[in-house]
Amino acid sequence: KFNFLKIYFMEIPENIRVRTREERAKNRQEKFKIYFKNSKLHTLIKKDYAFYPSLDLLSSKYPDNLIVGLKDSNGQFLALAIFIKQYDEEIEILTPLVNIENIAVLEFGNIRINQNCEQLEYIPINNDSSYK
Repeated sequence: KFNFLKIYFMEIPENIRVRTREERAKNRQEKFKIYFKNSKLHTLIKKDYAFYPSLDLLSSKYPDNLIVGLKDSNGQFLALAIFIKQYDEEIEILTPLVNIENIAVLEFGNIRINQNCEQLEYIPINNDSSYK
């Protein structure tokens, strides 16, 4: 299917310690705390942004506190945000990004965290770009 891809399988070096799921979650929480430390709450008008997957597909099942990637109109990654809440015409996000004027796209991730950066849930994404 992807003729241009070449996959290499590598052995794990002996000196690499395998971490438990709990250790990985704790590490993620610590990194998120550092990343979101100086974040500010921003209110965005929905119609001014593109959402991937579509916000309409998610609206009935959509969980607040989902990690989202913020991108500009060229698809360039700008920052992460926590999708706090959605209203009829607006959404609230928490992000360390200072200049929010360049945001064009919000791309939903699959991890929900609270404002203390504790992981609440992992949401598997299926092939049709909607959440279950």
